[in-house]
Amino acid sequence: MKKSMVALGMAVAMIFAGVVGPVVYAEDSQTSVITQDVAEDCEKTIFGMKPWYAGLVTKDKDGRCVVGTPKQDAMAAFVWVIILNVLYDMFAILGVVSLGFIIYGGYWYLRSGGDPVFVARGKKTIQAAVVGTGIALLATLVTNMITTILLNRG
Repeated sequence: MKKSMVALGMAVAMIFAGVVGPVVYAEDSQTSVITQDVAEDCEKTIFGMKPWYAGLVTKDKDGRCVVGTPKQDAMAAFVWVIILNVLYDMFAILGVVSLGFIIYGGYWYLRSGGDPVFVARGKKTIQAAVVGTGIALLATLVTNMITTILLNRG
């Protein structure tokens, strides 16, 4: 019963993250926490990870990408955008690591050859990794929602 409840909860969380996540993260590019316009072409990614300055970069008079000046009443939101960008990357790394553990658990499960000790070890590793993947998905969804809310209030 406990395992089925965990599996059901994870399925609902993944469906929620897949359906609501893209809708919530559709940012309005007209709002920001900096006084200048955000230059989206300056936000280069490394392996798909957000830079710490995502949503805070503009171009100076020479066309170089620089971090913009925070609005007078949005300094807290400015700092929170940086914190949430870093958290977003940490949760993305957590997701990749948990996927690695799913593969590792599958290796132990296949290697077991029917030995109950190794079968249990593989199943336990896979179960823990699936829970970790679900946590990473939900955490990414929450950071995306909070970032969007802060950027729209700026």
